[in-house]
Amino acid sequence: MEILLQRGRPARVEAPGIRDLAEARTWLCAARTEIRAALDEHGALVLRGLPVRSVREFVAVRDVILPPPGEVRRGPSFGDDICFREERDPARPIRMHNENSYALTFPGTLLFGCLVAPEHGGATQVADCRAVLRNLPEGLAEKFRTFGWRLTSSHERRRSEFSECRIRSRADVERYCAENLISCAWESGRLRTGRLRSAIIRHPHTGEELWFNHVTAANARSLEARLRAGPGGGEPLCDTAFGNGDVITDEDVAALNKAYDAATFRERWRQGDLLLVDNLLTAHGREPSRTAGRIMVAGGAQVGLDECDPTVAPAAV
Repeated sequence: MEILLQRGRPARVEAPGIRDLAEARTWLCAARTEIRAALDEHGALVLRGLPVRSVREFVAVRDVILPPPGEVRRGPSFGDDICFREERDPARPIRMHNENSYALTFPGTLLFGCLVAPEHGGATQVADCRAVLRNLPEGLAEKFRTFGWRLTSSHERRRSEFSECRIRSRADVERYCAENLISCAWESGRLRTGRLRSAIIRHPHTGEELWFNHVTAANARSLEARLRAGPGGGEPLCDTAFGNGDVITDEDVAALNKAYDAATFRERWRQGDLLLVDNLLTAHGREPSRTAGRIMVAGGAQVGLDECDPTVAPAAV
């Protein structure tokens, strides 16, 4: 299997003249060890030239590439075992992040699949988390290493991680929070939560130290000014801080985004493209586009935070 490397673009493999789904599954099975080795080295890998045009075909290749449901632990954004979702709101960029970094378990591997390519943008960007950490100013990295990061959220019931987990009652929410080291308080009918998490971890297989979090993606300063305030001009729906409560300043956010930018790769989607991402080695985001296209996302191979040598122990705050 030949790995194609081009400046500014993720590693890529061109599938060898595959005509149908059965051939695609056979090729993926035969190449599984090489694909995993490439993912360990590069963190993300584009697989191009596969006949993936429908949800059914995406699910069929997902079942070859990602572990079967019996090997997967449930994570709050992906529901029961392995499932998939479609990207929405094409005009809104998605900041770089690692999926479910705020949770105690998260997908080890993500699979994106392009059924219809978006027009005028919409690339799924990826950033090497090893390089992001190296790119950070030493003092900033050390402060996050020492204190971790804090996420506070004000939840709208229909949009929260609790609704995605099919949690309905107040008692169930409180039980979920207690089990997952999340503080919770009910204020004027809204739920406020807080959690402390490590910003830096080690990959459980490669042993490499990684920048792994939602620090910029969930920070109010990353939003346009008109979107920073919550409903009625109140507090933001979510925000991040240093783990000791110190404010993450505009200068800090700029330094973090600069570190991401220097480690970012992008590839324009073509119909049938798959993008395989090691969720610990690689952060991902999305550029805005004029049309949504149809990009599917699946997650699997769940990893526990306790397997990743966090520099800060998780806690409810």
